[in-house]
Amino acid sequence: PVNFETAVLQGYAEDGGLYVPERIPEFDWNELRKVKDDYEILAFKVLRPFIGTEELSDVDLRTILNACYASFPSNDKVKLRKIKEGLFILELFHGPTLCFKDLGLPF
Repeated sequence: PVNFETAVLQGYAEDGGLYVPERIPEFDWNELRKVKDDYEILAFKVLRPFIGTEELSDVDLRTILNACYASFPSNDKVKLRKIKEGLFILELFHGPTLCFKDLGLPF
C-alpha cells in the first residue's frame, strides 16, 4: 500500500498498473444527493475516505477543491444531459480548456 501523495505524484504503480484502493468505502447515497448541486462539497465527501486526515486536513482538502474548480466557467462542473427517458450523457467539456481532463487535472 502507498499513501495518497505517492499515488498522486507517481501516477503508476511499480508494476506499471494503476493504484487502486484496498477497499471501496460505502457511501450514504441520500447524503450525497443532498449536496449534488455543490460539486466541491460532493467531491469532498467522495474523496475524504480515500485521503487520510494525517496527509491532508479537511480545511486543506476543501481549499484545494475550491481552487481546482474556481476557473470553471459554470457552476455546473459536470453536466448531465437527459437525451430521452432513461438515457443521459455526461458532458465533460465544460472546464477552462473545454476538455474532459479539466475535471481531474486541476487537482
